Parts: sequence; C-alpha cells; structure tokens
Amino acid sequence: MPFRKLQTNNMKKTIKESMKHISLLQQQINSITQEENNNNFINYANSKDKDETDFDFEAVNQEIEALNAEILKIRSAINKANQTTMVGVNDYSISDALIRIAQLSANSERFKILASNKQKDRNSTFSGSIEYTEYLYDVKVAKELYLTTVEKIHQLQTAVDKANILTEIEI
Repeated sequence: MPFRKLQTNNMKKTIKESMKHISLLQQQINSITQEENNNNFINYANSKDKDETDFDFEAVNQEIEALNAEILKIRSAINKANQTTMVGVNDYSISDALIRIAQLSANSERFKILASNKQKDRNSTFSGSIEYTEYLYDVKVAKELYLTTVEKIHQLQTAVDKANILTEIEI
C-alpha cells in the first residue's frame, strides 16, 4: 500500500511543527516496514497451491527512501535553524543550549549523588570497632549546586522550547 506523501514543498513551519512532522513520517516508515514484514512471504505446500501476491520489494524501498529523503530535508533545515536561532540566554543558539543542557544534566546527577551523603557518618565495622566516614567536600554546597543547576536546566529548556515554538523554517 503506497504511503500518502505529506506536502512540504516550500512551506513554513515552526521547528516544533517540523519535529512533529518528522515523527509522523517516521511512523509512516514504521507502518510500511510492518506491512512489509507481514506480506513479504507466502506459504504453500506445493507449487500449484502457491498464491499470487502483489508484494513489490522495490516499490517498498522507493517509498521508504522517499520518506527518508523528506526527513533528511526537514532535519537539515532544523539543524541550520538550531545553529542560527538564539534562545535569549547567555548568547546561546538552540544547538549551544541543547549541548549545555546535556552538560548541566550530567552535573546535576553528580551533584545529586554528592548531596545525598552525610558530611560525617559513624559506622560499626564487622569486628565491632567504630569507623568514621567524612566527605572531603561540603555536602551543603553540593546541595546548593544541585538546585542551582536544575534551575539553569529549566531556564535553558524553557528558552529552547520557546524558540522551537516561535521560529519558523522553510521546508
């Protein structure tokens, strides 16, 4: 079954709409692939019982390649816009902000783990003696850094979301 080509010739869409359009195109590819998996074979006991099929391997490949070409075109337009569209925070483009969000997310996980420790802890060993564990950093500072980092992530993510909703690209 041929796919229904979504019209994208010289249209303006927001980055967010374009990402949703890519998702729809990918769903179409998944549907075509599933249909291919269901129809790319026939079972028969002898050759005179062999059913005819309208499965066309080459047509399926062409449909998928056409959809992939459309996805490539849209992704390229998004990437170009991500490089040039500023989000209004720290002079970051969308691309810069996405990279920074990933960096901050890694830091926030680190700070979260560090903040979960007690500054100094008393433990009993297996032999019954007392042992102390004291962390060589200020746990309160780690907690503050965690909260500050999460706040920065939210600020940047909001700015990226706003830019994706407001920025139109030609696809």
